[in-house]
Formats: sequence, structure tokens, C-alpha cells
Amino acid sequence: LRRLTNFPADGLLKAMSGDGRFVFAITGYDNHSSGRLVRIDVASGEWTEVIPSTPTPIPDGEPPGNGWSWPGTLAILWGDFRSVQETIEAQQPFPTSLAGIEILINGDPAPIASVSPNTVRFQIPWDLPAGFSELEVHGPLLNTSPFEVVMRMLPAPPEFFLWLEGKFRFIEAAHEGFDQRVSPANPARSGEIVHLYARGLGPVSPAPPPGESASSDPLYRLTLPLVCGFGGADTVDTWSPIWNRADILFAGLAPGMMGIYQIDLRIPATIIGNPAKLTCLTGDPASGKWLSGYITIKAAAN
Repeated sequence: LRRLTNFPADGLLKAMSGDGRFVFAITGYDNHSSGRLVRIDVASGEWTEVIPSTPTPIPDGEPPGNGWSWPGTLAILWGDFRSVQETIEAQQPFPTSLAGIEILINGDPAPIASVSPNTVRFQIPWDLPAGFSELEVHGPLLNTSPFEVVMRMLPAPPEFFLWLEGKFRFIEAAHEGFDQRVSPANPARSGEIVHLYARGLGPVSPAPPPGESASSDPLYRLTLPLVCGFGGADTVDTWSPIWNRADILFAGLAPGMMGIYQIDLRIPATIIGNPAKLTCLTGDPASGKWLSGYITIKAAAN
């Protein structure tokens, strides 16, 4: 085995020519290569661009996915925006056109946070409908790809922000004073109020303005019912009344963030766990959506 060639981001081999002289690959998604189709000469390792970059949207901070999108959050559009010479950051409220680049979702312009030669960061609409939505990109010098820049987006189910340690997926959470992250090395305490972070929990009141971070005055509170409890099996099918319910003090948009939800809950005084599983249900118990993760909890100090 030998390496054929190098890209700024790794490539994914897709096919080989019938005579074995060439292979075809799609380059990875970073701020240099942005998903081109290239032909690689097996003997020399030299490569030629066959199809230039076609802009591709992904959730901010996520790898390229299957079109799932979380309403209200920022997303990244990878592409070759060669008309943009440098990174331009917009001020809030974000405009719907920046450096000549415009993004339409179901025909309506989306707020744009920044543009660069290879990326555009934009906000997904809060009212993204339940079915597929079409995303279009307009701007100068976007006709280098033979494909029309139209993608399909679908609202994603709610989920906690999670991080993996060992075999457990821990919830991104802050201690009561927002001064430290909750972790196995720095566990929460029984009876403590912790701040959990999630996305996709649903509508809030009042309705958030597009292109702006959530404020602390007023607070944007979740309008759907939300219940959380500790315990339960790894696979959740129905809500169990025997779980240890947690007292929810606030659920809504996290102040100072865009499209990120914050759940403030008090851990029951009887709960300790290394770690303990937390499961929440948003919406009606019969048709609502589940989200879950783990928190390490120690007994409260006497």
C-alpha cells in the first residue's frame, strides 16, 4: 500500500478507471478543498480537478451529514466563494446579504453571520417546516460547478450537546454558578442546580428575532411541556412515573447564544451516580421527543 497523493483534507476514493490508471476521489471538507471531484494518476500521483467545489451545508461544528438541521442554529456552507477575498464578519442583527452572497431557504433569505473564500455561516430559520426544505445559494462566481446549488434540509430531533468519555456520553452542563463544567472529575452534587445545553427543543415565547443571539431580558421560554428524570433503561420507549423527577427552573434559549437551549434543573437530593442517566421528554408524552445523556453526581457535602 502507498499513498497516492495529498490533499489539505483527506479524500474519499470513489472509483477506479477500467484500466487501473486513474482513481477518482472526493476531497474532504475543510477551508481549502471543500468537496471537489478529482482524478488522480496512479503512477505519478498528480491530480486534476474534474468537478469544482459545489457548496454543501452542514451544522456548525459538525461533519457533513444527511441534511439534518436544527432550527435557529448557525450552519456552515462549504464551497468555493472565490469572489470573497477575506473573511468578513457581520454585526448583529445579521444581514440577509453579505459580500454579494445570498442564501434562500424555501425562497426566504436567511441571516448571514460571516463569509470567507471557502465558507458562509448562516442561521437556519426558526420556522423551518417539518418536511424537507430547499436551500439555494446566489452570488458572483458560483457558476463554476455544473450542479445547481440546491440542497434539501430536514429539521432534526432534539438532542443534548454530548461529549464522550469511556463508554458514556455526558451532557454538556455547567455548575450552578456557571463557573465550571460538570464532568467525572468535577461532578455535580445532589440537590445542586445545573445548567444543561441542548438544541432542537422547539418553539419559544416570545418568538426570537432572526439574526440575533437570545437575550436575558426578556427570556425566551420553551412553550412545549418538558419533563426530566433520572433513571430508566438505556432504550426509552415510554415515560415511567417511578423515575426520579427533576425540578425544572428554566427551559428556553440560552442567553447570549444563537439557537442553543438551556435547561436549568435541580438534581434530586436522593440522586447519586457514577454516572447517572438523565432523560427528558419534550412535548406530549404520547407523541413527544426524547433526549438523554449522563451526568456524574456525588452526594452533597454535609
